[in-house]
Amino acid sequence: ALPDFLRGVAGALKAGTGLNAALASVAQETPDPLGSEFARLARRVALGLGMDQALDELVERIPSGDLALVVMAIKIQRSTGGRLAEILSHITATVVDRQRLAQEVRALTAQGRMSGWVLTVLPIFIAGMIWTLNPRYMDPLLQSPIGWAMLGGAAASVAIGTLIIQKMVRAPEL
Repeated sequence: ALPDFLRGVAGALKAGTGLNAALASVAQETPDPLGSEFARLARRVALGLGMDQALDELVERIPSGDLALVVMAIKIQRSTGGRLAEILSHITATVVDRQRLAQEVRALTAQGRMSGWVLTVLPIFIAGMIWTLNPRYMDPLLQSPIGWAMLGGAAASVAIGTLIIQKMVRAPEL
């Protein structure tokens, strides 16, 4: 949704519309929640709030690295000058690339995440199957202190292994 919004704003700016009017007009066509947040920003600026302060409030309401990048670029452009439409086009390409990369990383780590779940559930499943097929086979494990210690050690090993696998396959924040 953010790349489409940015493309619309860049197009409106290229057509000669001011920033606040571009934000307001594109926000009307953008679905919620993004559209309503930018419409709120445009209303606040129209009522006299400074653009920089309104942008800072927007970033506080919507914690997004991509949105923070857009806001930072708008604020820098407002203080130094330049072609905002071109800047927004470049940022749109960057945001799209970051989203695509995040999807690729998620797809590449899917096998590791699934392996982690299987290895976590497998010991519990096997114990349940053994219990169902021959409950007396599990008696030494469940009725002696050594068996309890072994169950505790197994549970700790599974928990540690699960945490390690999750840490290995967790996608970095882009």
